Amino acid sequence: MVIYCMQGRFGSTFEEVDRQVQRIMSRLTARDLQYTAEFLFRLDFVLRELFNNAIEHGNRMEPSKWVWYTLRIDGTDVELCVGDEGEDFDIEGEIHQEYQSDIFRVRKRGLATIVAMGFEITRRAGWTCVRLTGESDETDEKRGIQDEYKLS
Repeated sequence: MVIYCMQGRFGSTFEEVDRQVQRIMSRLTARDLQYTAEFLFRLDFVLRELFNNAIEHGNRMEPSKWVWYTLRIDGTDVELCVGDEGEDFDIEGEIHQEYQSDIFRVRKRGLATIVAMGFEITRRAGWTCVRLTGESDETDEKRGIQDEYKLS
Protein backbone atom coordinates (compact mmCIF):
# COMPACT_ATOMS: atom_id res chain seq x y z
CA MET A 1 0.00 0.00 0.00
CA VAL A 2 1.53 3.31 -1.09
CA ILE A 3 0.87 6.03 1.44
CA TYR A 4 2.30 8.87 -0.58
CA CYS A 5 3.06 9.17 -4.29
CA MET A 6 4.03 12.37 -6.08
CA GLN A 7 5.66 13.34 -9.32
CA GLY A 8 6.56 16.65 -10.82
CA ARG A 9 8.95 18.78 -12.80
CA PHE A 10 10.50 22.17 -12.28
CA GLY A 11 12.98 24.59 -13.82
CA SER A 12 16.65 24.49 -12.92
CA THR A 13 17.02 27.10 -10.18
CA PHE A 14 17.90 26.64 -6.55
CA GLU A 15 14.85 28.73 -5.62
CA GLU A 16 12.69 26.12 -7.35
CA VAL A 17 14.43 23.37 -5.40
CA ASP A 18 13.50 25.11 -2.17
CA ARG A 19 9.87 25.56 -3.30
CA GLN A 20 9.56 21.93 -4.38
CA VAL A 21 11.08 20.52 -1.19
CA GLN A 22 8.88 22.73 0.99
CA ARG A 23 5.83 21.67 -1.02
CA ILE A 24 6.65 17.96 -0.73
CA MET A 25 7.49 18.11 2.98
CA SER A 26 4.42 20.18 3.86
CA ARG A 27 2.14 17.79 1.99
CA LEU A 28 3.72 14.83 3.72
CA THR A 29 3.54 16.31 7.22
CA ALA A 30 -0.01 17.60 6.63
CA ARG A 31 -1.17 14.00 6.36
CA ASP A 32 -0.32 13.52 10.05
CA LEU A 33 1.47 10.22 9.50
CA GLN A 34 3.70 10.56 12.59
CA TYR A 35 7.08 10.27 10.88
CA THR A 36 10.10 10.66 13.14
CA ALA A 37 12.20 13.80 12.99
CA GLU A 38 15.12 11.68 11.75
CA PHE A 39 13.07 10.25 8.87
CA LEU A 40 11.88 13.74 7.84
CA PHE A 41 15.42 15.14 8.07
CA ARG A 42 16.83 12.36 5.88
CA LEU A 43 14.06 12.78 3.31
CA ASP A 44 14.56 16.55 3.19
CA PHE A 45 18.34 16.09 2.80
CA VAL A 46 17.99 13.58 -0.04
CA LEU A 47 15.44 15.70 -1.91
CA ARG A 48 17.66 18.78 -1.74
CA GLU A 49 20.85 16.92 -2.63
CA LEU A 50 19.46 15.12 -5.67
CA PHE A 51 17.54 18.15 -6.92
CA ASN A 52 20.61 20.40 -6.52
CA ASN A 53 22.81 17.82 -8.27
CA ALA A 54 20.38 17.65 -11.20
CA ILE A 55 20.53 21.43 -11.59
CA GLU A 56 24.25 21.93 -11.04
CA HIS A 57 25.82 18.84 -12.61
CA GLY A 58 23.11 17.59 -14.97
CA ASN A 59 21.56 20.76 -16.35
CA ARG A 60 24.67 22.91 -15.85
CA MET A 61 22.66 25.71 -14.16
CA GLU A 62 20.53 26.35 -17.28
CA PRO A 63 17.19 27.67 -15.93
CA SER A 64 15.39 26.66 -19.14
CA LYS A 65 16.16 22.96 -18.56
CA TRP A 66 13.85 20.72 -16.55
CA VAL A 67 14.23 18.45 -13.55
CA TRP A 68 11.70 15.60 -13.15
CA TYR A 69 11.02 13.48 -10.10
CA THR A 70 8.86 10.71 -8.71
CA LEU A 71 8.54 10.07 -4.99
CA ARG A 72 6.86 7.04 -3.43
CA ILE A 73 6.58 6.46 0.29
CA ASP A 74 5.08 3.35 1.79
CA GLY A 75 5.40 3.51 5.57
CA THR A 76 9.11 4.12 6.08
CA ASP A 77 10.11 2.74 2.67
CA VAL A 78 11.08 5.55 0.31
CA GLU A 79 11.91 5.61 -3.38
CA LEU A 80 12.90 8.88 -5.06
CA CYS A 81 13.94 9.08 -8.71
CA VAL A 82 15.27 12.31 -10.22
CA GLY A 83 15.95 12.98 -13.90
CA ASP A 84 17.48 15.93 -15.72
CA GLU A 85 18.55 16.95 -19.22
CA GLY A 86 22.23 16.25 -18.67
CA GLU A 87 24.40 13.36 -19.78
CA ASP A 88 24.41 10.04 -17.95
CA PHE A 89 27.23 9.28 -15.50
CA ASP A 90 28.75 6.41 -13.52
CA ILE A 91 27.06 6.60 -10.11
CA GLU A 92 29.28 3.93 -8.52
CA GLY A 93 32.40 5.73 -9.73
CA GLU A 94 31.16 9.04 -8.30
CA ILE A 95 30.36 7.51 -4.92
CA HIS A 96 33.71 5.71 -4.80
CA GLN A 97 35.53 8.95 -5.65
CA GLU A 98 33.70 10.81 -2.89
CA TYR A 99 34.79 8.22 -0.32
CA GLN A 100 38.40 8.37 -1.46
CA SER A 101 38.56 12.12 -0.84
CA ASP A 102 38.72 14.08 2.39
CA ILE A 103 35.30 13.84 4.10
CA PHE A 104 35.76 17.31 5.59
CA ARG A 105 35.86 19.04 2.22
CA VAL A 106 33.13 21.55 1.45
CA ARG A 107 31.94 20.06 -1.86
CA LYS A 108 31.47 16.68 -3.57
CA ARG A 109 30.31 14.61 -0.63
CA GLY A 110 26.51 14.48 -1.03
CA LEU A 111 26.17 11.04 -2.63
CA ALA A 112 28.49 9.51 -0.05
CA THR A 113 26.42 11.10 2.71
CA ILE A 114 23.22 9.70 1.20
CA VAL A 115 24.72 6.19 1.20
CA ALA A 116 25.94 6.65 4.79
CA MET A 117 22.36 7.59 5.75
CA GLY A 118 21.23 4.14 4.63
CA PHE A 119 19.94 4.82 1.12
CA GLU A 120 20.79 2.68 -1.89
CA ILE A 121 21.63 4.74 -4.98
CA THR A 122 21.26 3.50 -8.55
CA ARG A 123 21.00 4.93 -12.07
CA ARG A 124 18.06 3.84 -14.23
CA ALA A 125 17.67 5.09 -17.80
CA GLY A 126 19.38 8.38 -17.00
CA TRP A 127 17.58 8.90 -13.68
CA THR A 128 19.22 8.84 -10.25
CA CYS A 129 17.14 6.73 -7.86
CA VAL A 130 17.53 6.35 -4.13
CA ARG A 131 15.79 3.80 -1.97
CA LEU A 132 15.48 3.46 1.77
CA THR A 133 13.81 0.44 3.33
CA GLY A 134 12.68 0.67 6.94
CA GLU A 135 13.62 3.03 9.74
CA SER A 136 17.17 3.94 10.69
CA ASP A 137 17.34 2.01 13.95
CA GLU A 138 19.00 -0.87 12.12
CA THR A 139 22.70 -1.55 12.22
CA ASP A 140 24.92 -0.59 9.30
CA GLU A 141 25.26 -4.23 8.29
CA LYS A 142 21.50 -4.67 8.06
CA ARG A 143 21.23 -1.55 5.91
CA GLY A 144 23.90 -2.87 3.60
CA ILE A 145 26.50 -0.14 4.08
CA GLN A 146 29.93 -1.46 3.25
CA ASP A 147 32.78 -0.51 5.56
CA GLU A 148 34.59 1.25 2.73
CA TYR A 149 31.63 3.61 2.37
CA LYS A 150 31.26 4.77 5.96
CA LEU A 151 31.90 8.41 6.71
CA SER A 152 32.99 7.85 10.32
